[in-house]
Amino acid sequence: GASSGSGGGAGGTTVSGPGAGGGSPGGGAGATGSAASGGASGGSGVGSGGANGGLAGGTGGPTGGDGPGPMTGAGGTGPLAGAGGAGPVTGAGGAPGSACAATALSNCSGAMTGGWCLDTFFQGSANPPSLTNVWSDGPTDVWAVGSTGDPVTFQVDANGVALHWDGCAWTQSPLSITAGLHDVWGASASDVWAVGFAGTALHWDGSAWSSFPTGTTGDLGAVSGTSGSDVWAVGLGGAFHWNGSAWSLAPGFPPSAPSLSLYDGDVWAVAPNDVWAALGLPDGLAHFDGTGWTRIDTPHPSFGLFGIWAAGATGWAVGEGRQILQLAGGTWTQFQAPSGSAQGYLNVMGLGGDVWINGQAVVEGNAGGAFQTSSGAPAGFFRGLWLTSSQIWMTGSLDSGAVVVLHRAR
Repeated sequence: GASSGSGGGAGGTTVSGPGAGGGSPGGGAGATGSAASGGASGGSGVGSGGANGGLAGGTGGPTGGDGPGPMTGAGGTGPLAGAGGAGPVTGAGGAPGSACAATALSNCSGAMTGGWCLDTFFQGSANPPSLTNVWSDGPTDVWAVGSTGDPVTFQVDANGVALHWDGCAWTQSPLSITAGLHDVWGASASDVWAVGFAGTALHWDGSAWSSFPTGTTGDLGAVSGTSGSDVWAVGLGGAFHWNGSAWSLAPGFPPSAPSLSLYDGDVWAVAPNDVWAALGLPDGLAHFDGTGWTRIDTPHPSFGLFGIWAAGATGWAVGEGRQILQLAGGTWTQFQAPSGSAQGYLNVMGLGGDVWINGQAVVEGNAGGAFQTSSGAPAGFFRGLWLTSSQIWMTGSLDSGAVVVLHRAR
């Protein structure tokens, strides 16, 4: 850890990366600890550092408190606490200081493979969560969400998970819900929404997650917005809008098949009067023009569409059989016809003429040209996708079954 920088308040659960929090400036870093405890004493000053699972000492600054991890080990007693042992899920101290932010764009707490940083989670767990989606506000602010199946009730979408990357370490937020989470989107670092099973909607205000009623018990599969007072969540119960103070049902959204228990579509808000939705299974698209929702038929109605992104009069939609639709001049046309019935492509996003698609493969296209398989991306099944001006983030699983988050520079 560095000898200067600010500490922070109580953290969550360190999953990988440096132990967070430290004592006052001065002195050296503590030694690496065992799996049950933190590092040994450093120099003068007192502070608690990261517990099990940290890979390096935290930054200096005011003392950071230990988070409520299920396995909390003691930090070192120096001004820069030593790292904890290699426990899979462990306690954490306060937020990192500025020394982490300075290198956040290139930091990787996992392993580099083919130009991608590959972070692997919940190794050794008999019932590991899945990570379904990701959102980023920049190199020091990334959220990944998902769920864990319940082996007792056999509910496949239970026990929501929210992981945060601060540029140096991943921490797991404590959540007081039993429902799984499917998607995450934010208007800013202190205004983030996550939605999921049984109509769940959680809001992050910069320090904690809080639950808000949506008016539905149906599964919510996707969330997107244009500001803190214009947010959309779509799912089996319809389309719901957040106006800055409450969620309400927006009538006219095309209904899902009654046999479904989870919503596999997507939503992308371009402007308050321009919102697109991919309807998943059975098929189709929908558009909100500021007044109401309109269903749009697609060329291959028996093939579902799972991901959508748009920017004004241009956009892309992807889905079953690796089909791709393109929006140009306000009209959707078939860019790539479906082949086979596999899930194929699950998500799509563009930024600055660069368009990425993921699912059972990761592909990239530039300025509407032919899509090419992305070199270096490991084989797997990826649902979450987010682009910033400097990075690409994905969540999913490798062919080995490992739960991962990937990122690389753009």
